[in-house]
Amino acid sequence: KPLETVEPGEREQEQLNALAAALASDAELKKFAVPTSVGIYSDANDNLIHVLERSHGNTLQSLHNDEAVQYLPELIQFLGLIHSSITPPSPRDTSWKELRKSLRMWARRLDLENENDFIDLLKEALPDRRHMVRKRDAHLGNWLIDEAGRITAIDLDSPKCLPAGHDLAQLIEDGALIPVSNSGFAERYNLFRDYLSFAGIDDSEFPLEATYDW
Repeated sequence: KPLETVEPGEREQEQLNALAAALASDAELKKFAVPTSVGIYSDANDNLIHVLERSHGNTLQSLHNDEAVQYLPELIQFLGLIHSSITPPSPRDTSWKELRKSLRMWARRLDLENENDFIDLLKEALPDRRHMVRKRDAHLGNWLIDEAGRITAIDLDSPKCLPAGHDLAQLIEDGALIPVSNSGFAERYNLFRDYLSFAGIDDSEFPLEATYDW
């Protein structure tokens, strides 16, 4: 994995080690896996590379949606474990800069007449009370089913923070895993509650539906 500086490699090493320790602590979690960091090296041209070792497998993105959706309950558990195991962001961290960057990209795709008004409206609608977690980038291409049948999480460098639930929504919506219907949204909210439980986040005062909808 090419690196511009050693910092992201060291951060991914730390996060992989933390998650591997969590997986080793519970027999039930043997159904999950993460790559092993072999080390950070310089090649013959002094380019930095992070060498990682993982099992062979197929990404969930390569599966038909009907097959990929069957893994959703376990993915929810694994995502919660990732966010409970990796060092949480500082209380001073804010998600708005990262969210605004995505909103600006979407606004341009939508060819809006005034993208700043669109972004301001969404900033105003962003729920106040939300727990922050490290960004996972949880789309279906970042999970694979290895030859032992385990779900393996790949690409775990998480320098940024986002509201809890953002990665869950990315996982579900990027893959169109659940229908857009009243019952589909009820299922989304139930999965969100499961995720928060696995992540150890108290949802009693959490604006769950508003956060997911945002």
